[in-house]
Amino acid sequence: MLEFAMTAVVFFTMVFGIIEFGYAFYCYDLCSYAAKNGTRYAIVHGSNSGSPAQASDVKSYVLTQIAGLDPNNVTVNTTWSPDNSPGSAVTVQVQYNFHFVEGFVPHAAQMSGLTFGAHSQGIISQ
Repeated sequence: MLEFAMTAVVFFTMVFGIIEFGYAFYCYDLCSYAAKNGTRYAIVHGSNSGSPAQASDVKSYVLTQIAGLDPNNVTVNTTWSPDNSPGSAVTVQVQYNFHFVEGFVPHAAQMSGLTFGAHSQGIISQ
């Protein structure tokens, strides 16, 4: 029983660590996905389209793309250069504040402020 107890602690620590880092990778990948989709949304909703996009519209759309993440920890910044007209560039930046589950990852309290970010840029077509 002593050998099992010692082995089980190491085994379950590794299993839950793998699960935590797998979820962290999922969050990072989802930030990238949401930034790309937000840029696509802004590209087709330029000033000449039927419903021009504002920064708040892009943010609302990005928040619909992040299933599994806490929307309170997501920051979305949209910038147009020089404006929202066709031929201009749009950049969407998505950041997510990731928090490890305390207790499963050693020193998780020190790493709880991990921030993932991604950005995507495109040229407005409409």
